[in-house]
Amino acid sequence: MRLRRLGGEVLLKLQSLVEVGRFSALKHKAPRFTRLSLIYARNGHGKSTVCALLRAASVRDAAAVLARKRLASRNAPGAKFEWADGTAEFDGRQWSTCPGALHVFDQDYVERNVHVAGSVTRDNKRQLLQVIVGQRGVELAQNIAQLDVDVRTASTRLSELERLIKASQPVVTSVEAYFSYEIPVDIEEQIASHSRAVIRDFRALNEYTRANHHGGASRPDQDALRAQCRRVVSILGRY
Repeated sequence: MRLRRLGGEVLLKLQSLVEVGRFSALKHKAPRFTRLSLIYARNGHGKSTVCALLRAASVRDAAAVLARKRLASRNAPGAKFEWADGTAEFDGRQWSTCPGALHVFDQDYVERNVHVAGSVTRDNKRQLLQVIVGQRGVELAQNIAQLDVDVRTASTRLSELERLIKASQPVVTSVEAYFSYEIPVDIEEQIASHSRAVIRDFRALNEYTRANHHGGASRPDQDALRAQCRRVVSILGRY
């Protein structure tokens, strides 16, 4: 954790942290901080909580403090920091004052201002590693990453729908062409016309079959009959 306060004033004491993070009641018993001070502890012992509270104090953000209320606590969280030019205190609802512009260089700062591609994809294999610096750039990069996820999800859904359409309509070979077809205004007339032609050819085939026993009947064109049947099936399947 590294702190920087504009104007030169320094943080003197973490006077108290109450019911926040892992602290039930923390009192500052060490000497006052100087311009260069070190806070150290093992992982999970509250360093990030201190950073978050200092950042919240700098912008009078009450929600950030309330979000870190200690688990199972029935009391409101509180914090009190002593600066060289005054005290900033959170009373469970709001901050008493703003200590001024304060920069906290911690993991949260990195996550807000530096975007590093977290997964190994074909694109970042080509580019080695994508790094974007700046809060606005990070926001845009996160939006792009979410759009990539949305595109992949939509593509998967589209492929599934194409599979279902082709399974239910075997005559469809191209879904894109299928949806580009416009239904002719005379579709009913076309179907009726080809249906009549099929019926006519079937009747001719029946006449040929009956007359063939007595000889002399002319054989209908079976290829033309099959073509007519396929034409009617194609029209019905297309629309």
